[in-house]
Amino acid sequence: LHALVILLRLDEQQPLLSPAMRSQLIDYLRDVTETLARNQHPDGFWDRHWPHHRPSSSESLQEEDDFASQFIATSHPMEWWALAPAEVHPPRQVLIAAGQWMVRAVEGLSQEEVIEYYPFLSHGARALALWRNQEPWQVELQP
Repeated sequence: LHALVILLRLDEQQPLLSPAMRSQLIDYLRDVTETLARNQHPDGFWDRHWPHHRPSSSESLQEEDDFASQFIATSHPMEWWALAPAEVHPPRQVLIAAGQWMVRAVEGLSQEEVIEYYPFLSHGARALALWRNQEPWQVELQP
């Protein structure tokens, strides 16, 4: 999905897609966005089953595999949406709920868990920075 968004952005700079192909990509990303919006947990996250159904519970956050699944499944769409044309963005409340969930999830981690989950967390950090029109290294950290 990220790669498709990059293709769309490249096409904006120098056309390389036919109008029909561009339209197909937009329609596909809209369909994915609709599925994500429909299957978002009320707490704001998704898990690896997002294409099929909404997560049934947020209680599983305590389990390592579920945390990784939820954080990856939540941060990746947030990252590609931040780069995507507005026409494929979800409703604002979907973005807000996902962003707030990511922040709460990270705040609840121990230092050891942050180190362990760093590869997953880096996508979330980049996504949140991009939504502020910044790269992660540009965001001022609060003490």
